[in-house]
Amino acid sequence: MQPPGGTDVPDGGGLPDGAPGRTIPAMKRKLGLLALLLVIVGAGILFVRSRPEPAAPPLDLAEASRLLVNRNWLDVMPRDQNQRLHVYRFTPAMGGGVFQDRTLYAGQFELFTFKLDHDQIELNLPHKSQRVMTHFEIRRVTGHKPFDLELTMDADPRGPHRYYGFSNESAAEADLETMLNTRRATPAPSTTK
Repeated sequence: MQPPGGTDVPDGGGLPDGAPGRTIPAMKRKLGLLALLLVIVGAGILFVRSRPEPAAPPLDLAEASRLLVNRNWLDVMPRDQNQRLHVYRFTPAMGGGVFQDRTLYAGQFELFTFKLDHDQIELNLPHKSQRVMTHFEIRRVTGHKPFDLELTMDADPRGPHRYYGFSNESAAEADLETMLNTRRATPAPSTTK
């Protein structure tokens, strides 16, 4: 169908596909469908990548009990010396442990004693005459770099319930500042002058 003057109707004017007036609208429709398909595929990829990884199962009690002690458990890896963090350290050789609410160079600490009973920790916090029994689990994690362990305490009396540590923490890293300096990713020194 052509209007007076013999030119094609821009929107196809009801012509069947393939007719001269339908070429551009048919291409626009195909491009629109292709764009919609790309949006759907992109959204699917983003959804799959943004899903949290499935949680690893808790470690067996013997390994969890071994890993609980003599290491620093932090709620965050501080970005700078002023970021607040919470730290637990369970140290049986010293008769208990310490909880710290601090920045890198200043903060408060609280000493405690503890007993392990299977998957339970009994915390005795003498400063506030508080005794707490909490279930704990330790898991291996990959989504909280640079940490590779996660400690969860269901009834944590002081902090955020979830802490992170390193399975290969050395005795020299008992000092938190030493451990953080060792574990932080630092750029290699520049060799250019």
